[in-house]
Amino acid sequence: MKRIELDLLYRETEPIRLDSYLTEIYPELSRSQIRLEIEKQSVTVNDQPAKKAGQALRTGDRVGGFLTSDSPLPSNPEAEDIALEIVHDDPVFAVIDKPAGLSVHPSSSEPRGTLVNALLGHYKSSELSDLNADPLRPGIVHRLDKDTSGLLVIAKTSEAHRNLSEQLAKRDLKRVYLACVYGRLKEVGGRIEAALARNPKDRLKMAVSSSPQARQAITYWQLLAQLDKFALLRVELDTGRTHQIRVHFASLGRPLIGDKLYGNKATMSRYIARQALHAYQLRFQHPLTGEPLRFQARPPADILKLLSEAGYDCTDL
Repeated sequence: MKRIELDLLYRETEPIRLDSYLTEIYPELSRSQIRLEIEKQSVTVNDQPAKKAGQALRTGDRVGGFLTSDSPLPSNPEAEDIALEIVHDDPVFAVIDKPAGLSVHPSSSEPRGTLVNALLGHYKSSELSDLNADPLRPGIVHRLDKDTSGLLVIAKTSEAHRNLSEQLAKRDLKRVYLACVYGRLKEVGGRIEAALARNPKDRLKMAVSSSPQARQAITYWQLLAQLDKFALLRVELDTGRTHQIRVHFASLGRPLIGDKLYGNKATMSRYIARQALHAYQLRFQHPLTGEPLRFQARPPADILKLLSEAGYDCTDL
């Protein structure tokens, strides 16, 4: 039995249920496991035993205590010699172009070979922020799915981490994606607002939901090109929920090309073996100077191949 010590600071602007928050942080644990620990008063909020699983967390609340897991979690991730594409590096933060297939942080099912292991192989542990108070997530400000490629910002100091987290919570840290979605679109752009929660029938999936656990999710999109069997979109997140872009478009009957979790046979392609989703651009203010910054990463070869085979000129991407 593995004991997971908790020391988490909730930074989002919208309230969230305690059990929903812990399920997001520790997806390897079931909601029922987490609820049991809360009922046993193993979990605290602001140094007081949590009252119930549905207790609302608000900005600045600190979650402590512990959880237990039957699946052993790595307590201290090891440094590994994994190549990193570093787009920007300065004393307080870095921007990484993450390849598809690389998980962001270790878990019970994947204790090694993650972005965190790569970061520890490139930087000293003291060079990464420990504001998360979680040794599995040093410097991690936000995440990408394992099979989504593209840009992530990494905090090196607690001051920078706190500032970047605040920009993220206030929607000032802008995240722009390129996505290829199945079918023909009738509109040239739009806004999707649909709350998301863990799919009760499959814990690996998220779903549009009206349950009390569901969290607000807003996605903006713009049509860049309508191709034969799919469309290329520019997508900007207002919120950043787990699988948000993938679930939102799947809910409209327009799943991402190559998405094995939310797609179907018609959306699979011989040119790409994962969801056609790339974190293309980041815009935010320098956490110390306030200078407006913009970073952009060209899509990797598999997305470029998918587009070029469909007749799209990728020169400007």
